[in-house]
Order: sequence, then structure tokens, then C-alpha cells
Amino acid sequence: MSRKELFFIYLCASFAAANTAFSQTWNQMNVASNSRPAIACSADGKLILAAVTGGRIYVSTNSGTTWQSNTFARNWGAVAASADGTRLAASDSAFGIYISTNSGTTWNINTAPSRNWRALACSADGTRLIAAAFGDQVYRSTDSGSNWTPLPLGAGYSWQCVASSADGNTLAAGRADSSFGIYTSTNGGVNWTTNKLPFYCMAVASSADGTRLAAAILGNQICTSTNSGATWITNATPLQSWKSLASSADGSNLVAASYNGSAGQIYTSTNAGANWTQNTIDSQDWTQVAMSADAGLMLAAASGTAPLYDSRTVVAPTLNIDVSGTNVLVSWLVPSTNFVVQQNTNLGSPNWETLTNQPSLNLGNLHDELYLAPTNSAGFYRLTTP
Repeated sequence: MSRKELFFIYLCASFAAANTAFSQTWNQMNVASNSRPAIACSADGKLILAAVTGGRIYVSTNSGTTWQSNTFARNWGAVAASADGTRLAASDSAFGIYISTNSGTTWNINTAPSRNWRALACSADGTRLIAAAFGDQVYRSTDSGSNWTPLPLGAGYSWQCVASSADGNTLAAGRADSSFGIYTSTNGGVNWTTNKLPFYCMAVASSADGTRLAAAILGNQICTSTNSGATWITNATPLQSWKSLASSADGSNLVAASYNGSAGQIYTSTNAGANWTQNTIDSQDWTQVAMSADAGLMLAAASGTAPLYDSRTVVAPTLNIDVSGTNVLVSWLVPSTNFVVQQNTNLGSPNWETLTNQPSLNLGNLHDELYLAPTNSAGFYRLTTP
């Protein structure tokens, strides 16, 4: 393939639709009202996981249109989902940690001990997990949850939150007591660095590559790091009883929830935490938030009998074009809205043809990838909604 042909392909990528504004409109989801302290979603937001304290786990594989529950009633405390939504994890303080390898159709308990589990996180492929037990230790599994080992972070502390990069190498764990706020590791939990942030770290979130981290401090502010936790800055966020935090894949979009009786609020940031906007949603005792990779889907759950909420916006992906061997590699961040790839031999022609070959998800960078065979003529490609 000539340089001229590659230039034409790349030029078409720059004609992708512009991103819409980061949504702040929230709506109640069509799922039975119950107390949901734990929620998670796949990278594209099609799978949504909602755990009910003293009840069941509800799973939707169609972005919340319909729900199913295939679990017994348990005291569910934390959940996590792989990027493609096939591998799920859920903790119960009386029985341990359950794993599903088929998007919640069946669940099996593993060898994790019975603990007061507060948080779960996993790598994009779901094979590497980290779990925080309040008043105990932080545990790690490197075999999809089959076996668990305590990490060298000390026992008997108020471990409250954990986060993981897509590859599972960058990890973060936060304590909700009057000691070091957050611990970080860049080698999968072998070695750890303590960061004496303001005390009582209630939530932590990570970008896909693990370079951008955010930590929510109880009654204080939200801190961010751009170097995997080596250094931190305090953002100009209001002093809130922060409860939960979630990040987009690139770390630029963040959503944070506070709880204060019925006066909790939802805040969002579109510039990696530098500035925050209070969302126009009813005050609730918010317990958990979650976000898709592109930030096109945000989820929020509250305590009591308040329903689950979602906020959706169409985020137009940016096409990336590269050469891979004898093929052209077209890739884009996995979207939360359905897009199709179309091709054309003439940029000025309206005759765009939808490709039938399906992209595959790269779990390393959370990008959909499509390999295309080059032709002797120029080719143009674009993403569009069906």
C-alpha cells in the first residue's frame, strides 16, 4: 500500500462526527427498586451489574432494557465486571466471593475467605482481581478468582476501596482510617508505595493504562494523580462525604457521588478532575457510581429503596488508522453507542457501504479493532450510527 493511499484513509478518519457534550441528564432505570450498594458495567455499557443488599444480583446484557437474576439472596457488598462483560465477580460477607464466567447466567463460589468485603476490581480480561476487606486485608487473585492471597499491606485496617488498570499491573487500595490514605502498586501488587493523602480514602478509580488515578476523601476533596500514584494534587472540589468514584478509560471524565443522609450529590468532571459540575439530579444517599469506557454511560445507585439511575450521551469515537503487516488496522475506543464501520472509494460520494466483518475488542487498550485488506485504489472509512 502506498503512502498516498494511507493518507487518504487517515484523512477520512478525521471527518468523524464531533463529540457531544458530557451529559448531565439522569433517568430512572427499568429495574425493581431495592437497596443497591454495588454496581458495575462492561466497557461498552451493554452489561450492567446491580447487587442488592439482602437480595439478589441483577444483570442486564442489553444496556438496562431487560434484567435477569440467577443468584440466591445474599448480603452482597461489592461487584466487578471484565471489559467484555463475560467475567463477573460479587462478594458476600457471609460466604465469600462468587464468580461468573458467562455474564451472570451461573455463579460459583471460590476459595476467598468470609470477610467484610468492601470493594472489588479486576483487569480488563477478568483474570486478575483485587479485593478489599474492611478490618482485615487486601487480597489478590491472578487466576480469575479461583485462589486468593493476602497482599503485604497489613492486616486489621479499614480497607475501603480498590482499583485496577486494564492489564492489572497498576493497582490502588484505600484506607478509611486516620493513617496513610492510599497505597499504589505498578507491578501487580508485588511492591507498594504509601501516599499520605488526607485520611479516610473512600473511593479510588483508575484509567485503563493506570497512569491517571483519582481518590475521593471523606469530608474533604478529590485528589488526582497523573503518574500512577507517585504524586498527587488536590482538586478544587467541594467538601463532601464522598462515597464512590468512577473514571473513563482515558481518565479525562470522572463521576463522583457523595452521601449525607438524603442530601448526597453527583458531580462530574470532563478535564481529569480539574473542574467539577454538580449534576441536576435529586439529592439521594448515593452509594455507588459506574462509568463506561467512553463516559457515554454513567450509573448511580442510592441506598434505601431509591431506584437505579443512568445518564447517557452519544460520544463519537475517534478513528485511528495504522498499518499492521500487509493489512490496515482501524481502531477506536469501545463505544457505549452502536456504531458501524462504512467504506467508500470516493470521499465526495454518498455511496457509503457498511462492512459486515465485526471488530474485536483489544483488552489491553479497550479499543475495538478491525483489520482491513488494502486495495489498489484509495479507501475511506468512517464510523456512523446504524
